[in-house]
Amino acid sequence: MKIVEETNRFAHQQGDHLNNDVRKKRRLLKYSDVTLEEILAFIGLTISLGITCLPSVTDYWSTTPSLHFPWFSSIFSREKFLTIARFFHFNDNTNNLPKTNPKHDKLFKVRPVLDHLLTAFPAHYNPSRELFIDEQMLGTKGRISFKQYLPSKPTKWGIKLWVPAEAVTGYCLNFRIYSGKEGSAPSKNLASTVVMTLMEKYLGRGHSLFTDNFYTSPTLFDKLLSLGTYACGTCRKDRAHFPDMFPGKLKRGESQFFSCGSMTAVKWTDKKDVYALSTMHNATVKEVTRRQGDMTNKPQIILDYNKFMEVVDLNDQFLSFYSIPCKNVKWYKKLFFRLVDLSIVNSFILFNQVTKNSKYKQKDFPLQLVESLVKPLIESRGGPSCLSSIRSPVLVDAQERFSPGKHFPAFAEEKK
Repeated sequence: MKIVEETNRFAHQQGDHLNNDVRKKRRLLKYSDVTLEEILAFIGLTISLGITCLPSVTDYWSTTPSLHFPWFSSIFSREKFLTIARFFHFNDNTNNLPKTNPKHDKLFKVRPVLDHLLTAFPAHYNPSRELFIDEQMLGTKGRISFKQYLPSKPTKWGIKLWVPAEAVTGYCLNFRIYSGKEGSAPSKNLASTVVMTLMEKYLGRGHSLFTDNFYTSPTLFDKLLSLGTYACGTCRKDRAHFPDMFPGKLKRGESQFFSCGSMTAVKWTDKKDVYALSTMHNATVKEVTRRQGDMTNKPQIILDYNKFMEVVDLNDQFLSFYSIPCKNVKWYKKLFFRLVDLSIVNSFILFNQVTKNSKYKQKDFPLQLVESLVKPLIESRGGPSCLSSIRSPVLVDAQERFSPGKHFPAFAEEKK
């Protein structure tokens, strides 16, 4: 109901400021307050855009036979869908503090959604021992002050999200959106602050956290260990307090360890030197078979790190397969639908945990979700919940025009 209320409020606020814009004023004259059923159906149709991908949103209402989707036009007209998308909103702009105010919230436009999901995600799942922290990028071309550039990511420009997840299923337990430094002071120890904030609810429970070299540091791992949380991750060799006594060259498959209390550091050489740090391993090496078929020695730290960090790629695949293609310049709408994608993946993981159905495909879950979201609007109109029997008027016209005797030439009998 919050989205329904704020969408209608935003449309009326826009109407009060468009006295001189005749074109936009004409669109607002056609606007009627949306209902809860219409908002649910709008979200359902937007989710389905990631399953049936077309070049443009308006193509779903195209009369071209090869592009025609009668199901979309049976739910909303094109103008109705675009109008809801235009005024889709989550918070009252009049309550937003000015940028000069120290308490200004850069994420104010999506704050109600963030607060709800930050409570719902950890409340519905009790994770296993192994956890990891992933760094995600949401691509956007919008002009926002906290847009980031990460050259190592496929999406180089966008909004950065930190996501702690379970290392067995990939369930997202929490998230944090980077909105720039807080206050005028430079942000120091950002990685350590992020980890401690994201892991706040899971400290002291004996979890094992896996991180990449952006977060790993002896200072952070020592602090986590004092709070009852183990950690393992690759490390940069120039990180503060990391041992700098490793020899210059090692042969392929060789490794060297340093330990201090419960902390173990390792340098292992494969194609290049790999450095790692752990508070849950000792100086153990295991013989494994490489892809080429030959044998090599590998530290147990590296083996466990690779095993559990593979779920990072799995989680990214879940998000990419049927992600919502929100081509919108408004960054807060793109962020909302990324959070919807995260929610769908989490729900799919929960569904698999409950049903234990290994044959259930990931595509089937959002399809059933879309039907459930659209169903209340169809029932409110008195129509059936299944519209698979609808035939395209364009195809019907084509069949009539191309039937024998109407389009093709007919030959008369030979004259006597």
